[in-house]
Amino acid sequence: MDYIELSLVLNENTEENRDILAAELAELGFESFLESEPGLKAYARSEVYDPAQVVELLSGYPFVEGHESARVEDQNWNEEWEKHYFEPVLVGGRCWVRSSFHPRNPEAELEILVNPKMSFGTGHHATTLMMMEHLLAHPPRRSRVLDMGCGTGILSILAHLLEADFVKAIDIDEWAYRNSMENFRINGVDRAVVMQGDASKLRGDEFDLVLANIHLNVLLEDAERYKAVLQRGGQLVVSGFRPQDVERMDERMRALGFDKTQERESMGWAACAYALRRA
Repeated sequence: MDYIELSLVLNENTEENRDILAAELAELGFESFLESEPGLKAYARSEVYDPAQVVELLSGYPFVEGHESARVEDQNWNEEWEKHYFEPVLVGGRCWVRSSFHPRNPEAELEILVNPKMSFGTGHHATTLMMMEHLLAHPPRRSRVLDMGCGTGILSILAHLLEADFVKAIDIDEWAYRNSMENFRINGVDRAVVMQGDASKLRGDEFDLVLANIHLNVLLEDAERYKAVLQRGGQLVVSGFRPQDVERMDERMRALGFDKTQERESMGWAACAYALRRA
């Protein structure tokens, strides 16, 4: 599978600017992102890449100094991440997330080994951090968990470490599917399955907890399918959208019979938890 690598040069190379661009580019089909010295690298499948849309989008951001695109093939993305300064991170003071080229942390209660390849989810982005911190605060012991848009599988792995009975991970991207399988293997995850696809794969399932760290439009569109597989009283935890979009998310969830139990913001991103009403 060929991808388009879009390299962006930013004259104000800040985390906020990179996050803004990543969110906007995700709406155009870009799936993965890497920080780079001049700015940001973004990756989209070649069949969905539209250069005219990209030019129109970037014209609205004065901090974008330039950009260029190139076709890339599957490669050793672990080496690419190592070259691009992927540092380990301690989440919630408890869970050490590292890759194979990082040292262990003997003081950490939990450890997740992630070789991210092209997939999203290393514990650095605010959305992933908030989802992981929610799991740490509300361990899914003896629960059945669904991880939609699983990326590297990091949330599934953490749910497994926190004694979930079973985890199903789903991602539309082939590389994410393959990467999650690899990360499940190296973390000894044996109470989980991973599938390539979208919410249409949810047939005949039942879960106590649904995790969905995806884009706003996907969350709004697939919310009813999440409800269909969630037990009454079950929890839906979502992220991947901006604080200004929380009201839209709340309205959608209220209409489907959910009550909000938590809302958080971090670095310009939001995460919300909802409980499905029992009656």
